[in-house]
Amino acid sequence: MLLPALLLACAPSLPVALPAAVVGEDLLAIVRFADTYPWEPAVVEVGLWGPRYATDGIVAAQAEVEGEALWLYLPLRTPVGEGTAALRLDRDGLRLPLGARPGEFERRWPLAEALPEDALQAEAQARAEAGVDAATAAWQAGGFSLFDEGGALVGALQMGLHPTLALWSPRFATPEGAPQALRIEVDGADLLLRTPIEPSLGGEGALLRLNPAAGLAVLPAGPTPDPQDLVFRVEAGLPSPAAQQAAWLEASTRAKEAEAAWAAAQLPRLSEALRGPDRGCLPIEALDPAWTLLLRGYQLTVAATSAGCVVRLWPEVVQHGRQMEHEAQPGAAVLSRPAQREG
Repeated sequence: MLLPALLLACAPSLPVALPAAVVGEDLLAIVRFADTYPWEPAVVEVGLWGPRYATDGIVAAQAEVEGEALWLYLPLRTPVGEGTAALRLDRDGLRLPLGARPGEFERRWPLAEALPEDALQAEAQARAEAGVDAATAAWQAGGFSLFDEGGALVGALQMGLHPTLALWSPRFATPEGAPQALRIEVDGADLLLRTPIEPSLGGEGALLRLNPAAGLAVLPAGPTPDPQDLVFRVEAGLPSPAAQQAAWLEASTRAKEAEAAWAAAQLPRLSEALRGPDRGCLPIEALDPAWTLLLRGYQLTVAATSAGCVVRLWPEVVQHGRQMEHEAQPGAAVLSRPAQREG
């Protein structure tokens, strides 16, 4: 919806001189005053053309001065329809917050030294409109592939009447790597995709934040953006069944390797921490509470020997991320082997 343009004073005092422009690899933006008669109030207008979002030519913007910045609110085409974008313009450049969480999916560009020529503007506008049209068609088709930051295939998303998600990350996966039904909510410009996930230590599921305009999805580690978040690139088209099977096998194998490496590093420390007086072993409750958190999802037995404490660990429920059973003998390498699923 086009917001009413804020009519600035005839000689407005702005923190950034206009006109201003950004010329980036995948974006071109122009912020300027509209042509008006001298006795008419000034109007700010914006052209913004990116890879999956674009204004419909040059559009009027609602402008608000906030300290040393100029905030601009304008209609913007995206793959899932038209919305209202908020741009922040200051002396450092242009900022476009795309995500609902502060700082997430945010794009920043420095200001150009000069305005782009008309031919470059026309080219950027045509490229952006084609990109938005292609992205819109992809959302209408509804099939997507997810890739991690290293370029590995890690998921398949099917939107539509019965949306599903299959995820194959070494850290998290849908049960058996199979597609799971999604519950979808909306938070600002983000789609919230809720799905069963493993490991699940208390029956909790996963929340995947997907931003169509950014072409990215994130599996958050917490309520605010965090370096531990898993970020995925979302591309049009479902992967082939063979590619899906290979991705699931790779994720499962890497998860087992990571779990064995974790046990090799932690169980000797645990065995030593459990060593008690008179060749006995302490109860796990006597240790630092951090061990209880570290061992969530596992069952544990401890046996005292003349050499120290033998620790055996196995999953309470065999699932992605909790697939191995481990045994630590004092002075020996930790043994890890696949645990057996019940049934």
